[in-house]
Amino acid sequence: MSLSAKIYKKNGSYLATIKRSIVKRIDLKEGTGLLLKTMDGRIFPTVIRRHTSDHGKFMLSFTIPKEIAVNLPVTKGRTVNLHLVSRSREPPAQKKGEIKTPSIDLYRSLPLNTHGGRPFYIFEINHENILVWAYTKKRANPFILPRQIPLKKEAFSLLEVAGAFFSEGLKARTTTAKHIERLEFSNADEEQIKWFLESMKSLFNIPLETWRAHILYGEILDEETLSKLKKLWAKQGLNLKNIAVYRNVSVSAKQGICCMYIEGITLAEAFFEIYNICKKLASTSEERTIFFLRGVFRGDVGIHLHKNRLKSVNFSTDTRKNAKFFHDLCKIIGLNASDPAYFRGLKGEYWYVEITGYESFKKIIELDICAHAKRSYILKKSFLDHRTSRSLRGYLKAIEKGAKTTRAIADKLNRSIVSAQAYVRKLEREGLVSRIQSKGNQLRINLTDKGRQLLSLFERIDQEVRSKEQS
Repeated sequence: MSLSAKIYKKNGSYLATIKRSIVKRIDLKEGTGLLLKTMDGRIFPTVIRRHTSDHGKFMLSFTIPKEIAVNLPVTKGRTVNLHLVSRSREPPAQKKGEIKTPSIDLYRSLPLNTHGGRPFYIFEINHENILVWAYTKKRANPFILPRQIPLKKEAFSLLEVAGAFFSEGLKARTTTAKHIERLEFSNADEEQIKWFLESMKSLFNIPLETWRAHILYGEILDEETLSKLKKLWAKQGLNLKNIAVYRNVSVSAKQGICCMYIEGITLAEAFFEIYNICKKLASTSEERTIFFLRGVFRGDVGIHLHKNRLKSVNFSTDTRKNAKFFHDLCKIIGLNASDPAYFRGLKGEYWYVEITGYESFKKIIELDICAHAKRSYILKKSFLDHRTSRSLRGYLKAIEKGAKTTRAIADKLNRSIVSAQAYVRKLEREGLVSRIQSKGNQLRINLTDKGRQLLSLFERIDQEVRSKEQS
């Protein structure tokens, strides 16, 4: 649909007024968002506003971005011809809290207003893409996003991205301003930065070159160090020209901390709304909980060893609310998580949750929740060295290799018959072994399916640890 308007330059900006006949013909109202296209194919969003002329009369008008207005072909009567691509959506048909899967429909899911209370204008470009625009005075460039954001695409999970943002993105965003002014994610591990960049490219179609980064480094910076740091983080997908390095004496990471970001309220506000939807989804099934926790484990989760023995897996955050949310997710999948506790340390105040207990450690490994490769190695190695693992693995392996009586097991493991009998009874109670009467009426000890699965888990973990140590 074509739209003609008369253009004026006023106070450095460009204003276009619309005749009443055109307003009536295409049913325009004050506050309506329009997506317009110039004759040479450039698109831009705008909003219909009431304009009062110098003679006291009012008419409807809209603004045109300066970079577009200066190149518009204008007739002698200052008339410009534009094409109406689409109007902004009506109030979302999808009810608040209603979530459709296997993807999130941004066109219906984004709220009418931003976190700061300004209008969210959403335009359909085609069946696949929408243009999102937060109508504010600054840092509000429009952003094109896929209409449908899949919960899972290729090797990337939206819930995992949301979990990582919960852990490493929330503390980076602007919290004191009225609006969320930029999308930001930080991490000291190169693999996590690369994964986040690739996830955002796959799920949101955000090009790698869109990101900028600040590298915080604790040591003295010389030209050689500066160059090495930039090249290191550029290898993860960042544009070398978009990387700046700053000294921060509180940073202890050898390669520094990478804080990458995209300026602009529109994308930051839209992503924050998607993140909130994912938080609600995370507690609706065990599978979704696992994906969200995988993202969390990419950030502020530590493996606590005491005298080289696995003691706990710890999560820390700046609010009790976030700590409680993590605690509740752990409970959904049966992890033994402590209640949130407050701690004041050298680097400030925070809340933390401890995951303890052998079965919880085993479940984290079985479900592949620890997606951070370096921490996963520490967790798996210390799990194999755990006293319970050594005993279980030794007995199960001895039985698998042919030790079918308690005497044979005791001889194989250099244990007393009494201790071997007691441990076999324990394995039997746990459903890991069973006793079967042989032809000579002798009870033979065999692994159950559950026992074979556990032994297979130990062997897999051992192979992964060895592979990591050799690489």
